[in-house]
Amino acid sequence: MVTRYTQGMGTTSTVYQAVREQALKLGEDERELLMVELGMSLGESSSDLDVAFWAAEVKRRIDSLDAGESGVVGWDEAEKLIFDD
Repeated sequence: MVTRYTQGMGTTSTVYQAVREQALKLGEDERELLMVELGMSLGESSSDLDVAFWAAEVKRRIDSLDAGESGVVGWDEAEKLIFDD
C-alpha cells in the first residue's frame, strides 16, 4: 500500500515532513488513533482498520503483561466484575 503512494513522488513536501515529525512525537495510543482516523479518511474498509486496531491493542496488552504492568483474573472474578453491580 505504501509503495503506491511513494513511487514517483520524488521528495515529500515540507508540510508532510512537519506533520510526520509531530505525529511521531505522539504517544503510542495517540498514534494508533491517528492511524485509524487517517485510514478512514482514505476509504480503507472498516474491517481492515478493525484488524489493524485490534492487532495493535493485543500487542499492547501482551507487552503490558510481559512487563508486569498488568495481570489476569480468573473467570469467577471476571464474572463478578462484569455482572455484579
